[in-house]
Amino acid sequence: MSTPHTSPENADRRLVTLTDRRTYTEPSGRARVIRSPGVVPGVCVLRASGEFDIDTVSCLRQALAESRAAGDARTVLDLSRVGFGDSTFLHLLVAAHYQQERLVLAGPLPHHLRRLFLLTGVEKVLDFAADLGTACRR
Repeated sequence: MSTPHTSPENADRRLVTLTDRRTYTEPSGRARVIRSPGVVPGVCVLRASGEFDIDTVSCLRQALAESRAAGDARTVLDLSRVGFGDSTFLHLLVAAHYQQERLVLAGPLPHHLRRLFLLTGVEKVLDFAADLGTACRR
């Protein structure tokens, strides 16, 4: 059985995709996501900060979509600096959970997010880790 040939140009492009650090920012500046390769190969780390609602969640949506398209084995989303998340934010996390290969939400979670996840019941559906280091090692 033969293996598909990958040209050096394609291999280099794939390497750049996986090793690039990228920032996704909403024009209002209220929400931001920083994408960086994880310490573990195949792990993408997204660090979200700010307020995520219907007007600002698109930067997180884009970061999650690009991680999925890159074929990352696991995506770790650090939520420790999220100041607010509404139902649009919650819906995106649940949808991403079913679309991503493996999505892990890392804390420590702010009190308001813990309460949101508890009241809506999604803490039973989503995969959580106590902190970023634990999430990357799973």
